[in-house]
Amino acid sequence: MLQATPEELFDEVEDPSGDDLPTFVPLPPDNDAFTRAYNINKTSLRSIKADGPPVTIAGTWPPAGAPAPAGDKPVWIFKFKGSRDLILKNWTVNSPSAPAGSDSDETNNPGDKAEGKKGKNGLRLNIFNKGGSIRIEKSVVLNLADGGDGGDAEAVCADATGGNGGKSGNFRMTTAAGIDLAKGTLTINPGMGGNGGSATVSKGNAGTAGCPGDKGNNANATGGNGADNIKRLYARGNVAGLENVTIGPVLAGDGGEAIAEACDGGPGDECCDGGDGGKATATGGQGGKASLNINKLPVTSSEVIGGDGGDATATGGNSGNGGDCKFEDAGNGGAGGNAVAVGGKGGDTSGGTSEAGKGGDATAVGGDGGNGGDSAFGDPGAGGNGGTATATPGSAGTGDTSAKDGDQDESDGKKGSDGGTMPFFLFCFDFSFVTYTDFVISPGVQTGPVTSAEDNSQIGTLSVDFREIAGAVYQKGQDPVEHIGVSNNGEIDFLVSTLQLDSGEPGLTGGIRIDPLYGEGITESNPLVVQALDSNGEVIGSQSFSSVPNNQASPDNPEYIQALFNVSVSIHSFRLIFPENAFVTIVRIYLLDP
Repeated sequence: MLQATPEELFDEVEDPSGDDLPTFVPLPPDNDAFTRAYNINKTSLRSIKADGPPVTIAGTWPPAGAPAPAGDKPVWIFKFKGSRDLILKNWTVNSPSAPAGSDSDETNNPGDKAEGKKGKNGLRLNIFNKGGSIRIEKSVVLNLADGGDGGDAEAVCADATGGNGGKSGNFRMTTAAGIDLAKGTLTINPGMGGNGGSATVSKGNAGTAGCPGDKGNNANATGGNGADNIKRLYARGNVAGLENVTIGPVLAGDGGEAIAEACDGGPGDECCDGGDGGKATATGGQGGKASLNINKLPVTSSEVIGGDGGDATATGGNSGNGGDCKFEDAGNGGAGGNAVAVGGKGGDTSGGTSEAGKGGDATAVGGDGGNGGDSAFGDPGAGGNGGTATATPGSAGTGDTSAKDGDQDESDGKKGSDGGTMPFFLFCFDFSFVTYTDFVISPGVQTGPVTSAEDNSQIGTLSVDFREIAGAVYQKGQDPVEHIGVSNNGEIDFLVSTLQLDSGEPGLTGGIRIDPLYGEGITESNPLVVQALDSNGEVIGSQSFSSVPNNQASPDNPEYIQALFNVSVSIHSFRLIFPENAFVTIVRIYLLDP
C-alpha cells in the first residue's frame, strides 16, 4: 500500500533530499540545495550482499496496448525492496504525452469569457532499488513524456485566454549501492514542453441602433504561454560511466496564437451619432525557455531549442454610421475601434547548442470610421475617424544561434465619409386661386393647385382653411404681386393631409417655407407662430418668429422664413397664427418633402 500521496510521489522524482544514496536525475533550476554533484566515481559501491538473483528489465515499456495514464502529474514507479541488483538491458521507455488542457466550454454568447485549461504535466519515471545497484547493459533509451498543450479558448466579442502548456516529464534513478553505466549506453530524450493554447475572439453582432448607436464590444485574446524545458543534470555518489550518457534535444513549448476581432458599433437613429467600434487587443503567448546544464558531467548533449512566440492579430471594430436627418443636423459617424497586437517573445536558450525561439508576428488593423448622415436642411454629419493600429512584434529569444524578431504589419482604419445633402422636393402653393370680395377673403376651406418649385408645373392640389376667428381679417391684394394679408389674430391651416398629387404619393412633409411680402407689428413679445399638428389636432411642434423679411423691393427673389419639425409622427397640418395688432402679407408658401 502506498505510504505517500500521488502528489508526493510525483514530486519525489525531483527531490533528492532526505538521503545520500547514489542518484542520477535532471533537477529543476530553482532547486538551489543541489547545485552540483559530488564524489562522482570516487566512492566504492556499497557492500550489499545480494540474496537473490538480479532483476532484469528489458524490451519496451509500456507494453503494446497498455493505456496511457490520465490526469495531471502521473508517475511510474519501479521500486525494489529485496537485496538484489537491478539490470536495465536493451530497455526502451516510451512515455506517453501528457493530455492537453481542456478547451473552453463557455456557450460563446457575446460577452461570455472563455479560458482554456493548462496542459497536464508529463509523466515522471522513478526507478529505485533500495537493496542493490542499478546496472545499464546494452542500450537503454528513455523517451520522456511531452507536456500537454494548453487548451484553446474561443469567444465572441469578449475575452479569451488560451491555457499554458504543461511541463515535460522527467526521471530519477536512485540505488543503495551505486549506478553503473559503463557496460551500456543510456540515451535520454527529454520530452517537449507543452505548447500554449490559442485564443480566438470572433466578431459577433454589431451594437444596436440608438441615439447614439451602441458601442461595439471589445475583444481581448491572450495566447497561452509555452512551457519552459529547463534541465540541470545532478549526479550524487557512485555513478559510474557517465561518458556513456547522451542527452537528446531539449525543446520548449511554443506560445499560443491570439486572434481578436472586435464588434462593430451600432448605427445612429435618425439625427443621431453612430456608435464607436470596439477595441481589439491580441497578445501572443510567450515561447518557453529551454536550457541544459550538464554541470560539467562527461555526457554528450544535443541541441537546445526555445519555443517560438505566438502570433497576434487584432482587428478593431468598424463604427456605426450617423443617422440621416431631414430638418436638423445629421448624426456623425462613430470612431473606428483601435487595434493593438503584441507578438509573443521567443524563448531564451542556454547550454548545448542552443537555438533561440522566434518572436511572434504582430498584425493590427484599425476599424473604419462610420459615415456621417445626410441632411436636407441641417449640417451633414462628419465622418468618424478610423481606429489606430499598433503592432509590436515579439522579440527573439537569446541563444547561441539567434532567431529573428517577429514581423510587424499595422494599418489604421479609414476615416468615414462626411455626409451629404439629402435631396428634397418643394411643393409650391400660391394664392392665385383664392376667391375674395372687395379684397376680403371669407373664412373657410378653399382648394387650389400645387406646383413644382423647379418648373412651376401643376402637380396636384392642396386645401387651406382660413379659420373663423372672431375679429380676424383675411385680405387679398395684387400690388406689387398677388398676395394675401392677415391681421387681428387670424389663423390659417395648410392641410397637409389633403395634399393630392397627379402621380405618385407625397413623402413625409416636415416643414414649411414662407415667402412674405412684408410684416408690421411682429416682435419678440408679439411673434408670428407656426405650429405642426397631428391627425387629432394636437400640437406636436411649434416655432416663433419675431420678425419677417420685407421683400417689397424684390418679390421675385424673396428672403424667406422656414419652420422645420423633426417629429416621429406624421404632420397633418401646419397652422400659422398671426398676432394681435400685427399685419403680415404672404406671397406663397412651400411644403418641404425630402
